[in-house]
Amino acid sequence: MKKFSISTIFLSMTLVLLTAVTAWAQNGKIIGKVSDKTFNEPIAGLPVIIKGSQKVAPTSVDGRYEFNLAPGTYTLEFKYISYKTKTISEVEVKADKVTELNVVLDDAATELGEVVVSSTYKKETVNALYSLQKNNISISDGISAEIIKKTPDKTTSDVLKRVSGTSVQDNKFVIVRGLNDRYNVTTLNNSLMLSTEPDRKAFSFDAIPSNLVESVMINKTASPDMPGDFAGGIVQITTKDIPDENFITLNIGTGFNSQSTFKPFKGSQKGKLDWLTIEDGTRSLPSSIPSKITYADYTNEQRYQFGRDLQNDWAVLDQGKGMPTSALQFTLGNNKKFKNNTILGSIFSLSYRYQENITETHRDDYDNTGQVFSYDDQQFKYSSALGGILNFAYNYKGNKISFKNFYNRTLDNSHTDRSGWNKDGKDNAVLANSDYTTPKTFLSSQIEGEHLVGEKRIKLDWNLNYTNANRSEPDLRRILYSKDLEKVDDPSVPYTAGIGGSPSPNYGGKFYSDLKDNVYGGNGFISVPFTFLKEKSLLKFGYMGYYKQRDFSSRVLAYYTSLQFENDLLALPQDQIFNDENIRPGGFQLGELNNGTYKYNAVAYLNAAYFMFDNNLSKKIRLVWGLRTEAYSQNLKTRTPDNLREEDFDFSKFDLLPSANLTFKVNDKSNARVAYSRTVSRPEFRETSPFSFYDFSIATTVYGNPNLISTNINNVDLKYEWYPSAGQVLSISGFYKGFNNPVEQIVVPGLSGVNRTRSYENVDKAVNYGIEAEVRKDLTFISKADWARNLIVFANAALINSKVDVLDATGKAIGDRPLQGQSPYLVNAGLQFSALESSLNMSLMYNRIGRRINEVGVPGEYEDVYENSRDVIDFQVSKKLFKNNAELKLTASDLLNQKTTLYQDINKNKSFDNSDNVIGSSVFGRSFSLAFAYTFK
Repeated sequence: MKKFSISTIFLSMTLVLLTAVTAWAQNGKIIGKVSDKTFNEPIAGLPVIIKGSQKVAPTSVDGRYEFNLAPGTYTLEFKYISYKTKTISEVEVKADKVTELNVVLDDAATELGEVVVSSTYKKETVNALYSLQKNNISISDGISAEIIKKTPDKTTSDVLKRVSGTSVQDNKFVIVRGLNDRYNVTTLNNSLMLSTEPDRKAFSFDAIPSNLVESVMINKTASPDMPGDFAGGIVQITTKDIPDENFITLNIGTGFNSQSTFKPFKGSQKGKLDWLTIEDGTRSLPSSIPSKITYADYTNEQRYQFGRDLQNDWAVLDQGKGMPTSALQFTLGNNKKFKNNTILGSIFSLSYRYQENITETHRDDYDNTGQVFSYDDQQFKYSSALGGILNFAYNYKGNKISFKNFYNRTLDNSHTDRSGWNKDGKDNAVLANSDYTTPKTFLSSQIEGEHLVGEKRIKLDWNLNYTNANRSEPDLRRILYSKDLEKVDDPSVPYTAGIGGSPSPNYGGKFYSDLKDNVYGGNGFISVPFTFLKEKSLLKFGYMGYYKQRDFSSRVLAYYTSLQFENDLLALPQDQIFNDENIRPGGFQLGELNNGTYKYNAVAYLNAAYFMFDNNLSKKIRLVWGLRTEAYSQNLKTRTPDNLREEDFDFSKFDLLPSANLTFKVNDKSNARVAYSRTVSRPEFRETSPFSFYDFSIATTVYGNPNLISTNINNVDLKYEWYPSAGQVLSISGFYKGFNNPVEQIVVPGLSGVNRTRSYENVDKAVNYGIEAEVRKDLTFISKADWARNLIVFANAALINSKVDVLDATGKAIGDRPLQGQSPYLVNAGLQFSALESSLNMSLMYNRIGRRINEVGVPGEYEDVYENSRDVIDFQVSKKLFKNNAELKLTASDLLNQKTTLYQDINKNKSFDNSDNVIGSSVFGRSFSLAFAYTFK
């Protein structure tokens, strides 16, 4: 019943709001942004005039203006020194509605008198969108809030699948141009984001609800004002800021998965507050357990008592049927205009999501002797998530101050039942399970300012930010039972627990860990406009820095057999085997693995400075160039595995990162671009920490390599882009990247499949090159009918190749392979139908990626493991209701429900077939969701 108590609260809030909310005004609004066509920058201080009246609204530092007007049709005038005056007619205002009018102004020729350009509302709306698309500094691809609304995407990770040259791994980690997550970075509202995962350099995009995103932009080439630590792309996420109008929006949704919902669900005892993402202490280490340092000093009798003090939570419980997904969201937007055209805006959003999923997976592995295990896994996972956004922005007299906050907390519990066989010394039939819970919190806060200084319109921007991420794993449990494979069908021979005379985390073990990350950062820049070759130019120089700190600690406790052990105890079922009466002399004892690497502390410093010139060399040629310098240092402290002494690992590097982006304006609708940049990719804390962890789900141990060094990358890009009309594009681009010392995760040689181990290493060199194409077009070239105007066809695709030399044990090159995570092709395509008259939207989406290396193998010992291609089709239909104040949305995801397959390409034919070794295959089921949203204005 607790799963639904929050729904009751939510519905009660809805009823209160339905009776309390009234219309705020009968007037309507005109809002918009005025931008400079040359630089795509906002124009501040420009007086916007309603012709035939005394109403004037000067633009703010971010180019915004706003009018509150009676219903009617108006003409607006935009007039400012050094720009051509523009008048826009036929601007219609409706009661309680917002009319958005974004305007782009051209430079005025200095030798002429005043030039007035006349346009209509419809034409200028198209013109503004042209400018935004065409005048980006660097080669980039993105997706706006308007397009996001028309997709079946619930989270930002879903949105990223639609961007040209981009794919997503594990439903949350982005891959750009075939380069995996460690070569990509993320900024949220102009602040550099740290990794949300403890064991990889990645940002978990599934934490951000898509409907709170203003835009997602992926910059694929560098400029000096961007972070230099990337090779694939910089993912820039902007959450919504000052709303256009006051509103309250309520969302409620539910979902169904064909493989999970209403199917038998199993797991361990839940905490009372799991559904609220709170670990209430149910799984905490008892306070009676002494510290790791003093544990060895206690007597055997005391250790027996410690073993009895631990929670006996090994029982696997019937949790009933898998529940439908539930999703709730409340969003409040406020826009308050004061005297002197100052504006205070705010957005508050609170969201909740709960879901239960069942995943069926088959796992195999091999070594030189043949197959070493075969397992069938059934994973039962429930997840609860609470998220919030609280943004404030204040515009006043050429200044804007913003305070933006994003908070997310999740609790995931995963229980895995495993059956099968392995060759661990002999052929064994195996029954095993694992249960772990992972509470996580993530907080990003930033305060930033934009200021226009003096008559020369010098702009000063600054940002101070703080990020905190916490992740714990309380009471991760693993146990394995086995018996002789030949006796698997003999009920008189019991399965026995694989618990031996020394503690092991994999056999009756409990793991506890805590990870805390804190990042303190700041950045700022000054941009100074000037004239060069009689054309507008811009000088921009700035600084970015951060201090990053991580504290990680863990404990591994495990039961083991005492002297004169009674072997019959090993045949007890797991809900009885660790009963209090069995923890005694002749029974089980609790031990601790005192490995010094189970704890580490790390800090990193970055100080970066840059200058950048944005020069218009003529009316058709624009050159953006400059230099970025980054000084980085990292220190990691841990202890040796025997815990006898402390170890210190230091890494520091100073990088010079030049870049240049040249744009040639072919005509008013098309550009040709060429770019060069030098970037860097640095190892993460987890990649350099020698801490070792056994991942039950993939039956593999992972540890870091403290000897890793950074990767240097040289990037060359070409692009041609054509914008036939608003919202439509045709582009083609090519790229080349040369890597020195790229970091990859590899399989450690010399260990069998049962004891498979992974780590990280630098390879010598690698190259990555390819082409991308994108088209987005309506069908008016076929027909002028409404259906052709409302139907958009879009597709983007990439062909990518990469090469890494494969070396034998002597260091001799014996062949080559692709980079880890690189797909040879990516395809996104779809249809979008949007009918304004009926408020009906439909979209059909298709996604496919080529096979990519999941694990780098060992030459002559273990073949590379590939992830096979799969086709994904999603569909959505939505309908506006109640005078467009409500929306009903039906979504169907992964309709084909194809397997995700990991395999070794034994016959080297570059495709998966029956002669290959299957390492793993999973099925996730088809998902369907229904959501209803209502907005009070």
